[in-house]
Amino acid sequence: MTVIKNGQSVIVLDNLLTKEYYIEVAYNHGQMDKCKYFGRKFDLGLINLLENECQFMQTKVFRQGQQVYKEIKTNFYWYLDNLHKNHYEVFDDNKNHIGIADMKGVVDTSRKVNGRTL
Repeated sequence: MTVIKNGQSVIVLDNLLTKEYYIEVAYNHGQMDKCKYFGRKFDLGLINLLENECQFMQTKVFRQGQQVYKEIKTNFYWYLDNLHKNHYEVFDDNKNHIGIADMKGVVDTSRKVNGRTL
């Protein structure tokens, strides 16, 4: 809704019906920083882990038809396992397999496949 005074738009009021819409409004109005925005969207299931631009950046590499992402903090490489689609394959900064991660990002190094490289 827009409040108009003397023929001029003075205030725009947003109707915050859902958490999802609130996140968008808060971010667009500069009331939420980029990292908190992506974190909240992930927590609500609106984006997958790799779409969080504060944690991951896209590479030009594809595996199993899936985009490979580089984790900013660790320089590890991640992609969604295209066969199962319920975990990520994770590789170290030397592109050696270190294990798989669940959809929340918890890495299981016991699932490492020796000799597998990116």
